[in-house]
Amino acid sequence: MKKIVFITQYYPPDISPAGLRIQSFVNSLKNENVQIYVITSSPHYRKVINEYKLIEIEEKILIFRLKLMESKNNFRKIINEIIFMIKSFLYALRFNKIDLLIVSIPPIFTGLSGLILSKFKKAKFIVDVRDLWVDLVLELKQIKINLIKNILIKLEKLILNNADCIICTTNGFKDKINKKLYKKIEITTIMNGIDSFEFNTDLNGVEIREKFGFNKDDFIITYIGNIGEPQGLITLLDCFIKMNKIKFLLIGNGGEKKSIIKEKLRKKIDNLVLLPTINREKLKYFYKISNALLVHLRKSEILNLTIPSKIFEYLINEIPILYGLDGEGKKILENLPGCIYFEQENCESLSNSIEYLLNKYEEIKKSCYKRKELIYKNFSREKLAIKFKDLILFQLSNSQNNLKNLSK
Repeated sequence: MKKIVFITQYYPPDISPAGLRIQSFVNSLKNENVQIYVITSSPHYRKVINEYKLIEIEEKILIFRLKLMESKNNFRKIINEIIFMIKSFLYALRFNKIDLLIVSIPPIFTGLSGLILSKFKKAKFIVDVRDLWVDLVLELKQIKINLIKNILIKLEKLILNNADCIICTTNGFKDKINKKLYKKIEITTIMNGIDSFEFNTDLNGVEIREKFGFNKDDFIITYIGNIGEPQGLITLLDCFIKMNKIKFLLIGNGGEKKSIIKEKLRKKIDNLVLLPTINREKLKYFYKISNALLVHLRKSEILNLTIPSKIFEYLINEIPILYGLDGEGKKILENLPGCIYFEQENCESLSNSIEYLLNKYEEIKKSCYKRKELIYKNFSREKLAIKFKDLILFQLSNSQNNLKNLSK
């Protein structure tokens, strides 16, 4: 029986799209003649800190969770990533044999752990690139020291150029990765998607609004996801002030959240409500009370290549979406009903889009029901995972690493 090892810092019960992506890949292989090991970390959010076991067995899947400290700030986050790199490498060394090793990046250090381990174990090495993290931090000028910049660039190229196969989430990423390669390596695009998880639509919206302190007549625009610099929500605060009859609800955590809270208090933005990351099962309450959903990314060459994974969950809910995206994300939403565009980082454009939504709300909301079937047809996580399974089985059966028939 072939042995496959996944190394990923994110895996359920952790609340993250990265974890759900890898879990769908793992589950796609359960019925094959393989033994699967998942090396991951303890959950990153306190909400689920007591909901996991260090070692867990699910059918042919063995899950090993390595303890990390809570990531309270960016420094601790980086330390955790380095600790996980070391621990995951040492833990996997105990395995007698590894036929195929799959790492999910970022963090970039996870890729280094997998690369070194693949050399020790003479295993095939597959890299799943969820984000072009190095390019993004350089573009956003989050790293000032040239030595660190050069190390990260070389480290990323080292990992990618030693892969037997690379998987990425968008075609834009595929083109960008190709430019980093010194040799021909096949790259397969497997997008993020949505599973068959259904949110209960029979809940009483009025009761839920009262429970969370909203009035039954409040028009609520909700953002759910990471609240960091790439999302750029702080650039939209002037719109929140101007549209003071609208309730803006931001759910999530991230590096920019503290700055938004400070601005909320300083500018007295009383119609802005911020909540921490919420368990996916409990999100049904907030989808139920929301009149519209918000998604936004800063203007950026790299971010234009990304597709925010949250949009797929947004789309299966029959709620209008206000989107400030360009590039790949915009291409998906602009052709779907109930999706209203506004220019990134432009408060006036967002205000105008909200006014348009308010004027035609019932008509726009009714159109939203048409998109669920389209999303499940094209972005079902189960269907996308089959593509992953076929690729893995091909890798295991083909010692020549010839993936020409699978790459697109």
